[in-house]
Amino acid sequence: MPSFKDQPLRLKMFYVYSLMAFVVVLLVGGVVYYQVGRTIEQNVGNELSNATTAILNMVKTTAKASIKNYLRAVAEKNRDLVADHYAAVVSGRMTEAQAKARLREIFFSQTIGKTGYIYCIDSSGIAVEHPRPAVVGVNYSEFQFIREQIRRKEGYLEYEWKNPGEASARPKALYMTFFEPWDWIISVTTYREEFRELINISEFKDSILSLSFGKTGYSYVVDSKGNVVVHPFLTGNMWDVRDADGIYLVRHQSETKNGKLIYKWRNPGESRFRDKIVIYNHIPDYDWIVASTGYIEEFYAPLKSLRNIVLTTVFIILVLVLPTTFTIARGITRPLRQLETNLSQAMEGNFAGRMARTGGDEVGKLAAYFNRFMERLEQYSRLEMEVIETSERERRQLGQYLHDDLCSHLLGIEVMQKIQRRKLAAIGYADLSTIDKICDLVQDAITKASRISRGLCPTNIADQGLELTLKALCRDISDIYGVSCRLTYDTETYLPDHKVATHIYYIAREAAYNAVKHGNAANIVLTLSRANDSATLTIHDDGKGLPDHPTGGGMGIRIMHYRASRIGAILDMRRDGSAGSVVNLTFRVPEATTRQPDSEEATDDVYSQ
Repeated sequence: MPSFKDQPLRLKMFYVYSLMAFVVVLLVGGVVYYQVGRTIEQNVGNELSNATTAILNMVKTTAKASIKNYLRAVAEKNRDLVADHYAAVVSGRMTEAQAKARLREIFFSQTIGKTGYIYCIDSSGIAVEHPRPAVVGVNYSEFQFIREQIRRKEGYLEYEWKNPGEASARPKALYMTFFEPWDWIISVTTYREEFRELINISEFKDSILSLSFGKTGYSYVVDSKGNVVVHPFLTGNMWDVRDADGIYLVRHQSETKNGKLIYKWRNPGESRFRDKIVIYNHIPDYDWIVASTGYIEEFYAPLKSLRNIVLTTVFIILVLVLPTTFTIARGITRPLRQLETNLSQAMEGNFAGRMARTGGDEVGKLAAYFNRFMERLEQYSRLEMEVIETSERERRQLGQYLHDDLCSHLLGIEVMQKIQRRKLAAIGYADLSTIDKICDLVQDAITKASRISRGLCPTNIADQGLELTLKALCRDISDIYGVSCRLTYDTETYLPDHKVATHIYYIAREAAYNAVKHGNAANIVLTLSRANDSATLTIHDDGKGLPDHPTGGGMGIRIMHYRASRIGAILDMRRDGSAGSVVNLTFRVPEATTRQPDSEEATDDVYSQ
């Protein structure tokens, strides 16, 4: 599979934008999910804490009202008794001493809670009636609640009091009423904790049971011994109730008094245990535990919905973004692919390709610039081809001149030299070495002129066959440069079109000469092979190799590509590993232009010096 950098641009854009959209949505969704989770967690704690606090205040308020009403009723009842006895004194039915003694018996015979009692003080804070005789006549105005009684004389009052022998003060409540004729502040007092039975649970039970958290969350009240005070579906004692992990819930709450606990619980009718949270507080006056509880998964149901929304959003965005991104990428890459195709054709010498201009954006401007550039290249190509064609004509003319004129002239000199030698030999001229040396030089000149002529203007390729011409090329390279150059072929290939054969010859010649002159090759192998209606000529050398981008080379390489394009051939050049180069030329050959080599002909000719 291709690496990412080798992928098409449209796929890169598709991958990158899709990944970006996916990551951004996930990050935003994750942040929102985290923040909402924290908010829900805080709200859960706040909601349960607020509910527990509300129940706590409700119970305290109800208890306070119950105690107040009870103490008030007792106080007012005893004030009425005092008023009746005072009326008896006024009417003469009894003396004041008798009336007060009778009232003392009535006051101290009443039970107020467990340890409560009735006492009276006057406006100066002196105890005038008290169940403890030693207290009577003592001024208690030093105590704050006594001063408050003196100031108010009527109403409900709470205060802290510690009896002799007790370790700490405890909350007490009293209700007072004033009987002015005797200057009595009649006070009914008791410890608040002794009046749990006075609390009317029905006054707040419905309010507690109406509270709900999530789908099945609720509030409840139990005492420190596990006895149920208020619960939506449990009664009796919960002291031994445990969760799935064996935690004794009420015992834990009784020991810790206040706090939060997460436990595993299963409501009646449910099949599995779920995590549950409870926040609880202790009411020390009545030794009650007020708690609010609910399943965690129910509190986090909005978070689950949010998660589903985020995932759905991710899916929708991907469904919308991915095709859009792919469409945009295709709109950008389609002109680029066209540009790539045109450039590839231009590398092969075809400069006729043009891009369709789609608008005035960057792609449209690129198309316009490319078309103008190709027009210039086409002009330059035509000029270059004209130069090449002119060079070819001049080459042929020069080759023809060397063959028809210079070679003939040199042959004439050689004939004249031979005639002159015979004449000198006939008259007895002894020193003929100079004449022979001149003859050798003239013969060398004829050979070199013929070789140059053949290179400039190869003749009879169509008649002799491509192989013979290439053999001559190998022989010339070996003779001139002193390297090993050989031709290998399996069938003889005859090309009736002289121009096609000539272009093939010059491509092979340019490749072989480049291997020697620029590649410093010591061995060159030309291989001509045939497959159906096509043939391949391969020039392989062991030199230093072609550059990394041979198509962008000099004039020689451009001319080779030009020749290949003129005959409809495919030219490929590449390095052969770390050293050497390979040039492949594939061209079409008609079926009737090949024959097997004669048995006496060599198919592997080697020329070396």
